[in-house]
Amino acid sequence: MTSSAPRQKAWPDFDFARREARALVRRQSLFSRQEQYRNSSKSGANGDYCILRADLLGGGLTDEQIEVVSAEVERALTVLEQHHTKLLQRAQRARWLHSEKEIRFPLDEKIRIEAIPDLVFCEATNRAVIVDWKVWDGTKGTARDQLHAYAFAVVRSSWWKELRVNNLELVEANLISGEATPYAVTEDDLDSVDDRIFVGVERLRPIFERAVAACAQEEFGVLSSFT
Repeated sequence: MTSSAPRQKAWPDFDFARREARALVRRQSLFSRQEQYRNSSKSGANGDYCILRADLLGGGLTDEQIEVVSAEVERALTVLEQHHTKLLQRAQRARWLHSEKEIRFPLDEKIRIEAIPDLVFCEATNRAVIVDWKVWDGTKGTARDQLHAYAFAVVRSSWWKELRVNNLELVEANLISGEATPYAVTEDDLDSVDDRIFVGVERLRPIFERAVAACAQEEFGVLSSFT
């Protein structure tokens, strides 16, 4: 697939990726439609594990809707191939590269941080690039906070001693429009992320400290944004 090719210093085989992506959509939609998630673990099902909201609530998706999804996935891979070539070339030449790496570390004795950036790679100059892929229209300018959170995890985790704010590059790469939007980041931005984490924890603490039976469904609202 495309995520492993740059790590192997090879150019992605996009025709293969498109075929594999279409096959994966078929397998995942079947997995969800047949409710295999009820008796299969995520690790056991590997990449086929999928729970679609439409199947969970009843009704499911039509074959036509699944075909639309397959076509959109193929389109996204084509946009990646045709419009983000320079970014892929930089990743291919990188000193090291991680795709969807789980970064976990303790912020203090009670709070543990977990972040999974879409892509992080470090060039020979020790300049690191954090990429957030977007797969729907109208996202330009919306990934700033998310990328700052990834930068916070990359720097404050101390996993990579050579990485500092002054050698980070943040990129929102849209796989529908083909746009690539860069963002700056400063120590003040990382401090702001730190503040938001503590504020969020304090707001959630009263809920977590109550018994489940005492919680109202309204306290767990559906996200209004996936950025």
